[in-house]
Amino acid sequence: MSTRPFVSPFRSSPPPGGCPVFTPGFWSPHMNRLTAKPSPALVIFSLLGWLSLTQAHGQSSYVDVTDFGAVGNGIVDDTSSIQAAINSITEGTVFFPPGDYKVSNGIGISRNNIHLKGDATATLVMTTQPANGGVLVCLRTNNGQGPYPVNLSVENVNVDLDAGLSGAGIIWKASYSQMQNVNVRIRGDNQKGVVIYGDGDTGTGSYYNQFSRVYIQGSVNSTNGYTAVGFDLVYSSSTAASRCPNANTFTNCRTGGLSTAVKLRGNDNTFVGCTHESTTQYVYDVLHESVSSGSNRNLVINPYIEQYNTAVIFYCRANASGNTLISPYYTSIAQVFTDLSTLQNNLWIDPDQ
Repeated sequence: MSTRPFVSPFRSSPPPGGCPVFTPGFWSPHMNRLTAKPSPALVIFSLLGWLSLTQAHGQSSYVDVTDFGAVGNGIVDDTSSIQAAINSITEGTVFFPPGDYKVSNGIGISRNNIHLKGDATATLVMTTQPANGGVLVCLRTNNGQGPYPVNLSVENVNVDLDAGLSGAGIIWKASYSQMQNVNVRIRGDNQKGVVIYGDGDTGTGSYYNQFSRVYIQGSVNSTNGYTAVGFDLVYSSSTAASRCPNANTFTNCRTGGLSTAVKLRGNDNTFVGCTHESTTQYVYDVLHESVSSGSNRNLVINPYIEQYNTAVIFYCRANASGNTLISPYYTSIAQVFTDLSTLQNNLWIDPDQ
């Protein structure tokens, strides 16, 4: 007869000396010490406790979009299959195997704790005009009545917006969330890579997001006259400073082939070690469109900048305050600011100059 101790899913071993603790799955006097088998009553109690914990805290799930009918061959429309996979879980991971997933409308995320994770080559390809403005879009929770979601992540899922379409690759309205190893390809005029919105109705963001190794490639050059923006941080309709995109961090991100690399509205956002190539108008355009909203105290540290001679590296518009550019590496600049006399309360700190 076995004398191996009972091993609970909640604890790796019983307390020293078999201390009587009447907690589901823990060593207790209701266990037979000779056989070390739990009594039927304890088994039932433990299972009921586990089920109640699962229901109270939710069970994280893992689904694969191909299990819902997505093909990923660039020909079949995978929109409904991908959306069904996302909608099938209350929280957890939606996985994209390698492939080009053709979509005809924006893929929406309207729940907290949803994580989109792909193979490095998994790409959402938009070839028709998206009705909701983007290829991947954050939507309000609670059937459109609640705040925007929190604790989202997008990793190794790429986005491709075809030429001739308007809109954005990703429309981000979320907080306390992450985006990493994401490539956004925008191919036409008047397109945007990643648009990060403030929230004018509930005041929930976008705050405290982490963007790491997000690469936005456009098709702007010095002859075609295209207008395209990489990262576009946008005020809500409200004038309250709390409704701006605030306190987001961008690390080792990259833009190329754009008229404006970063259009910055909001407060206390930080860009660290980002690379910007082939920009025709503005690398960092710091706008201050509302006196009560800001753009204030934004920080750009050690960017690497290669751009056409017509571009301005760090343009702080009227009333923008406390914005700082530190130690940029740049080639063939047109000018530091449009007019250094407009620097006002903003700083350019360059130890090499």
